[in-house]
Amino acid sequence: DTITGSDENDGFSRRTALKTIQRGINAAQDGETVLVYPGVYRELILFRGKAITLKSAEDAAIIENPNNFAVLFCFDEGCESVIQNFVIRNSLTGIFVVGSSPTIKNLTVVNNHYGIECYSGEPNISNCILWNNTEIDLAGCGATFSCVEQGHEGIGNIIADPLFVNADKGDFHLQSERGRYWPMYDIWVLDGATSPCIDKGNPVDDCSNEREPNGGMINIGAYGGTPQASLSL
Repeated sequence: DTITGSDENDGFSRRTALKTIQRGINAAQDGETVLVYPGVYRELILFRGKAITLKSAEDAAIIENPNNFAVLFCFDEGCESVIQNFVIRNSLTGIFVVGSSPTIKNLTVVNNHYGIECYSGEPNISNCILWNNTEIDLAGCGATFSCVEQGHEGIGNIIADPLFVNADKGDFHLQSERGRYWPMYDIWVLDGATSPCIDKGNPVDDCSNEREPNGGMINIGAYGGTPQASLSL
């Protein structure tokens, strides 16, 4: 918890949360999950070869590292190294993969120079939104069931404005005429349009944590598969 945490804590509860994501990863053992509470985390994330899951605990946390990598997989990570439910923004490269094959799902990768780059390795990328990355969205890798602005072949991929609520002010929730979460006031509101990323994720992925109506399909993006996912029509 970047707001109330301390890296002198043990990280075993929110009351004793750590402050940085990397400190949480360093403390984790294979098979464990590192939960990250909302906030902006300005750091370089290294999995260090660990088979752990890194995910947001509530509304999607934000990772950014201007002029550098935000997330780097370079320790021969495999599919059991999982990152999900984050917004990754304002970095030189959102995710850089070298000689690794991590699982990357339900991310919103926006406003970087490069979205996700891979040099040797085969990351499993799904249910992600890659948008407004100035140079390229995907390099040396592919994605499925994702929204990719610059276009990329892959099962279930779409090219359509994801209809973020207010990207300029950092709100990357998806607009929905049926209802979407407004974290500033902890309420649900109605929009005048519905994002094409709702109900467009991998049909085998679990959407049971999304509030109903959820269409029986997980949403694409950082909030997919969570209680903060925008509702279906």
